[in-house]
Amino acid sequence: MNAHVSYQVEPVVRKDLDFHLNEAPRFWFNNDPFLTRMFDALSLTFPDGERYFIECVRMFRDKIDDPELQKRVADFIKQEAQHGIAHDKMNQLMK
Repeated sequence: MNAHVSYQVEPVVRKDLDFHLNEAPRFWFNNDPFLTRMFDALSLTFPDGERYFIECVRMFRDKIDDPELQKRVADFIKQEAQHGIAHDKMNQLMK
């Protein structure tokens, strides 16, 4: 049985990420030390993950024929790079 699947995909929207990290309180997550440090620890791992996602997508983007999908892949790469930069900045402040 083959069914036609139709779906709507929202475009990737890049936003300027300026979190004013220097102004963040010590326990920035709901004033909770445990949750703050848990998310701080997660942030330490995110840049490597973001770079891995970018690398994986780049390996196959030359096989994409659809111009719309090529644009979405380019937008995804930009978005992930931007996320990585934001986490790198946050991680530098934690040192």
